[in-house]
Amino acid sequence: MAKAKWNIEYLRSLPNFENVKVGLTLEDDSREGEHVDDLIERVWRKTEEAVEKKIDEIDTEAGSANVTRKR
Repeated sequence: MAKAKWNIEYLRSLPNFENVKVGLTLEDDSREGEHVDDLIERVWRKTEEAVEKKIDEIDTEAGSANVTRKR
């Protein structure tokens, strides 16, 4: 059995000259028959989606939802 662990930290500068830092660490085990590359991709995708969702919430709350985020 394999494990994959990803950590993402994202610093967002807000229009009011404040900063918000979003961080998430996600770890999961491989599923039966799952190739390690698929495990890594699955855990990365879930981690990235969760952080992007939180950033979108912050942007909306800060009134900066029209700010373009580079990926």
